[in-house]
Amino acid sequence: MTSLSKTRMVSLVLVLLLGLVLAVPAAGSAAEAPVNLGTTRSFALLAATTITNNGPTVIDGDAGNDVGLAAGSALTGFTTVTMNGGAQHVADTVAQKAQTDLVTAYNDAAGRAITATIASDLSNTTLDPGVYVGSSGGLLISANTTLTLDAHGNPDAVFILKSTSDLTLESGAAIRVINGARYCRVFWVVPSSASIGVGAHFLGHLFAVASISVNTNATVQGQLLARTGEISLLSNHITNGLCPTARSLVITKTARDVNGGLLMAGDAIEWTITVTNNGTDPAPNAIVRDTVPSNTHYVSGSITGIGANAANAPNLVWQLGTLAPGAQAVLRFRSTVDAGLPRGTAISNQASAISDTTNIQLSNSPSSPTGGATLLRTGADDRLWLALVAVLLIAAGAFLVVDRRRRLHA
Repeated sequence: MTSLSKTRMVSLVLVLLLGLVLAVPAAGSAAEAPVNLGTTRSFALLAATTITNNGPTVIDGDAGNDVGLAAGSALTGFTTVTMNGGAQHVADTVAQKAQTDLVTAYNDAAGRAITATIASDLSNTTLDPGVYVGSSGGLLISANTTLTLDAHGNPDAVFILKSTSDLTLESGAAIRVINGARYCRVFWVVPSSASIGVGAHFLGHLFAVASISVNTNATVQGQLLARTGEISLLSNHITNGLCPTARSLVITKTARDVNGGLLMAGDAIEWTITVTNNGTDPAPNAIVRDTVPSNTHYVSGSITGIGANAANAPNLVWQLGTLAPGAQAVLRFRSTVDAGLPRGTAISNQASAISDTTNIQLSNSPSSPTGGATLLRTGADDRLWLALVAVLLIAAGAFLVVDRRRRLHA
């Protein structure tokens, strides 16, 4: 076989192998789709037979706060329930259609392929996006512990948790979402009953075959949907909200040379970071981080703004807390230009912002004139150039005077 033929044969084999690789789908590459809620979407509470309440309970949320019974006729204790909008549907066509859609949603979630089998005790556990089933018995979050769902910066991440029996949140237990995870993408499949303990915080869409009980002062962010049983409430707050707006934080960064002119060694740059929540929901646990630009040094004590912390300078951080919709935070710090930098050295960097419901956002990297006042490049100061130009103009003027006199006396 000639050398050319061998080359062609190798090329053909490589092409065939590449085709095989491309033809085989990558395992786990497709993102999990959310469960279609159908007409149940507007129901904060949906049960088959009875919904009972004791004490002051609030039901709200912009996704809808309807209350419905598919077949029963008893909404008990609702004289102390505050419904901020929404309607009561008792054994009417709206509630019956929602119950049919609930069965469809339950079967969809229950039928999803399993990502992993997990321990039934979810206390102080962190889960990545995926479909999980408890190893045995019911799922449990024990008293005063937390289950954390981490989206790793993907606001569309879906979490489906399947119990093989009951679901129990004991007193003070909580479910928390971080790094872009959203409660509207969390689904619970419970083939029997669910219990939410005193002062506990539940999060997500709860599909239970039998009954759901919510104890004193427990809060719910999402939906309680019971296929065949009842729902009981005891002085609770239930919010059936729309998905928080993803990427709701907007961050920009500007800079100015405090000394004016082109940047010189020792000049101070004032960096301004502006963070705005342009979403319709609060941005909880908002944090801004920035590293003092290379070729400069942080000016001690210059950091300002909510929750400012320069203890680990040059790494700076601002703990903003919860940033309300439309709210804005303005943060500043200064750094001085190092000596010995070649003319034309660019000085720029980015800041980042993140919250529990927002993916990481990066600012711009200011390195060009800002309002015509700042050119972030090191070099000769404008004042030196102006002085040089003035000297040249004076010299030129003197030359013209001398030349004119010479011509007159010639």
